[in-house]
Amino acid sequence: MDTNENMRINKSYHRRIFSVLSSCLLILFCFYNNVLLAQDTTASQTIQIISNYKPVLRPSTKLSFSASPIPPAPFSDKLKYALPDQQFKVMMKPVELVPAAFTPDSIKFINHHFLKLGYGNFQRIYADAGTAWGTGKPLQIQLMAGYHSLNGNLPFQQNHRIYADASAQAFRNNHRFNAKVSFSQRNYYFYGADSANINAKQDSLRQTFNQFSAAFDLSNNEPGRSGLIYHPAINTSLFRDLNSTEWNILLRVPVSISIGSRSAFSFQATADLTGYQPKDTSSYFNNIISVYPSFVFPIRDLKFDLGGQIAWDQGNLNFLPQAGLEVFVHSNRAIILAGWKSSIRKNNYQQLTEINPWIRQPLVQFNTRIDEVFAGLRGDLPLNLHYRFRAGVTHFHSQPLFVNVKQPSVFDILYENSLQTFNVNASAEWLRSEKISAAVSLDYYQFLQQAEAVKPWHFVPVQLHISARWKPVKNLSLQTRIYGWQGAYALIDTLGASKILPSVADVNIEADYRLSKFFMVWLQMNNLFNQAYERWNRYPVVGFQVVGGIRLNFAQNK
Repeated sequence: MDTNENMRINKSYHRRIFSVLSSCLLILFCFYNNVLLAQDTTASQTIQIISNYKPVLRPSTKLSFSASPIPPAPFSDKLKYALPDQQFKVMMKPVELVPAAFTPDSIKFINHHFLKLGYGNFQRIYADAGTAWGTGKPLQIQLMAGYHSLNGNLPFQQNHRIYADASAQAFRNNHRFNAKVSFSQRNYYFYGADSANINAKQDSLRQTFNQFSAAFDLSNNEPGRSGLIYHPAINTSLFRDLNSTEWNILLRVPVSISIGSRSAFSFQATADLTGYQPKDTSSYFNNIISVYPSFVFPIRDLKFDLGGQIAWDQGNLNFLPQAGLEVFVHSNRAIILAGWKSSIRKNNYQQLTEINPWIRQPLVQFNTRIDEVFAGLRGDLPLNLHYRFRAGVTHFHSQPLFVNVKQPSVFDILYENSLQTFNVNASAEWLRSEKISAAVSLDYYQFLQQAEAVKPWHFVPVQLHISARWKPVKNLSLQTRIYGWQGAYALIDTLGASKILPSVADVNIEADYRLSKFFMVWLQMNNLFNQAYERWNRYPVVGFQVVGGIRLNFAQNK
């Protein structure tokens, strides 16, 4: 093949290759241009969705809510918790009015600084004053003083009382310390019907009781890591009348240790010491030393409390068993109670005069051992109603009884060696709101048998107490208290004749109205039925009483 022919073939071959390459470049350019257009976000696009579903608004279902709270979990699922200590406690309380033979109620006010004055029939004088400093962190101090008096229509039917006390609370870290010192003087007169007292002088019939007291205690607000809670306390008093002197020391050291989440072991050691010095008679001591270990443990919906107290009562050894059972039913809204409990109640001169101020000076003292077996029920009902009911058999050993047959105006103390009763104790409390509340309690005793005395002299078999508070408007507060009881047996003469004292319904009403932040007026009416009843034989109380006055408040932090 010649040269010209070869050059022609090469040119044709190159043209073909150029055409193929041009076609490939054109295809690549078009593809790249389409990719760039696909990534352009500014280009508008339209998407059409076709569906047969049509949304429909269905009618809403009405939910049913109950006003009752959700019942708590069963006992086995309860968790243990402790509320924080508020570290503030106002202890200023005016003392109750004390008529001739009956203690009516008085509304107890709590404030920082106040002065309450009143006057009423039977020459009633009412005066109370108090002040408090501090908020409880780290120190709070309260001072209180007052004077009350009454003069009835009968000869020597009068009583007077003066008191003063100072208390303090100190808080440091996890501990609280309380201290209180007080003085009181009570003056009574033997005004009971007695022919021997017609020409007697007033001073010879006066019964004066002076008491100096001091109390201290220390406690931890929250248990430590080991679950230890302790609250040691000591109370001392010096009690004197015109013919005797008595000192009392009560030392308690209770300790409790939590075991697990719901069990606990507690131990308490107590020393209750009394020294009594009657006039012109040798002195003697009335001491009770006791130790009391107990163990509380739950099993599902049951809680057991087992323990026993070993007590030396004036040198005599006593074993006082204690056992309790609680059964939680109906989501813990009701608790069935059952138990066996033994205890010793001290009857020193100071405590006996608080029961009956017209007693003869005792030359000996005996303490009362109480053994009781009981069963009951307590729980909550709707509308904030709380109730408690307990019934059982109680056996009293060395129970003090009071008779005034040797001298009609003076009561002698008899100690019944064995007195057995069937008793019922019931109470209920209704708290509707801060403006209205009510409470009722009942104590009933049916005497079964006794060993020595013919009747349980001056042991009240039935006692009823009803109280209610109502605040109809902002500045007006009303309160009522009703005391009722069935009359006790009273021995009339040395031959054994007796009678039953009349039953009583004593109604008391008090109203107070706040005129301003610092000024308030109050009115109290006692014994509305005007009954000159006898709680103690030959000692009738005064009738209908009215006392009213003012109350001044200072430096209120409200």
